[in-house]
Amino acid sequence: MNQYIIFNNTTILETIKKLNNPSNNEKTLFVIDSKKRLIGSVTDGDIRRGFIKQISTLDKVSKIMKKN
Repeated sequence: MNQYIIFNNTTILETIKKLNNPSNNEKTLFVIDSKKRLIGSVTDGDIRRGFIKQISTLDKVSKIMKKN
């Protein structure tokens, strides 16, 4: 289950590495805060849209995650 969870302060580069993990078949990660509350999700499409907006791979995943 842990393979689908990342913290909101994780970098986009670390997120990409986790999405590329062969054990992650769903290609979706769930973003949690420091209190382990679900606050969003991120997919490879969110990352691509972030790159179009010129978001850096060193930015936090919270900049590109879906909150709804």
